[in-house]
Amino acid sequence: MTDSNKVFAMSIFVMGVVVFLTTAGSVSFLYHTAVEEQKERLLEVVKKQARFIEAFHETTCEHKKDWDFEPGQSHAHELEIFFSKLSGSHRTGRKKEK
Repeated sequence: MTDSNKVFAMSIFVMGVVVFLTTAGSVSFLYHTAVEEQKERLLEVVKKQARFIEAFHETTCEHKKDWDFEPGQSHAHELEIFFSKLSGSHRTGRKKEK
């Protein structure tokens, strides 16, 4: 193998390593960014669920005597009654138009 072929092969090898390391670094950076965004999104979902559960609990404690709950009924029925007492479409949060 001549010197020019060795230099050419070495430069191809170095360029390949540089491309590989650059790609690996970019993929790693993007992966970690996506994971952090998912963590933030899931944390926000959990906070919203906690606020909902707290509001639901407060409302049921305040109005339990006014509503017709029976001890054997499921939480789904309680949620159904809870949402029927709220105004809005419950899908978009917009107020119902009369």
